[in-house]
Amino acid sequence: MKRISLIGRIRYFVNIFIVMQGILLALLTVFFLNRKYMDSWENYSTDNPGITIYLNHIPSEKSRDLENYLYEKSHDEGLFIVRKDTLLNHDGGFGGYRFGICGDISHMQAGQLFMGQEVIQDSQIEELLISENMDSTLGIDTGSIHMTDDIPRFRFGAKVVIKQLSQMIRESKTINGTYRVNGLSEPEKADDFLKGIQNITGL
Repeated sequence: MKRISLIGRIRYFVNIFIVMQGILLALLTVFFLNRKYMDSWENYSTDNPGITIYLNHIPSEKSRDLENYLYEKSHDEGLFIVRKDTLLNHDGGFGGYRFGICGDISHMQAGQLFMGQEVIQDSQIEELLISENMDSTLGIDTGSIHMTDDIPRFRFGAKVVIKQLSQMIRESKTINGTYRVNGLSEPEKADDFLKGIQNITGL
């Protein structure tokens, strides 16, 4: 009887160990997939021809002129401009990305793919760009009331929010940030674009 009881206990603990191992493996898989997913968002829109610029220490009195310049160039030259800010969670750790967008996506890829699957479509980006509601977002920001569509995320993973650039600048109270200017396929156009910024800011 003792031997049978001992074998039963061993089987019980082995089963618990297998279950715990399976749970741990599942959590690790989700963790690494989420990390890879956020890496793909870190490089959002960089597949298009263009340049990445870093706006820092822009004088406050020049901010409005520079903002208008970005809108005018995106409209006149068919550019798609994306600003990327990093989100922090409650404990100060990495919480995801917030993107501000403006411009024209008719000649470029504005959607997002992950492992061959379409996460967001060009049509969703287009709907956000033309929305008259300045508070519209893709993904949940402070609440879902103004969300036009959701952006998939892993459970307990970081989040992604996309909104109109003008709203993002207004909420953050700064034009400083990392910008991807898509559509500048020729070096001359990129130089002219940067010279325009230099003329406005004096930097």
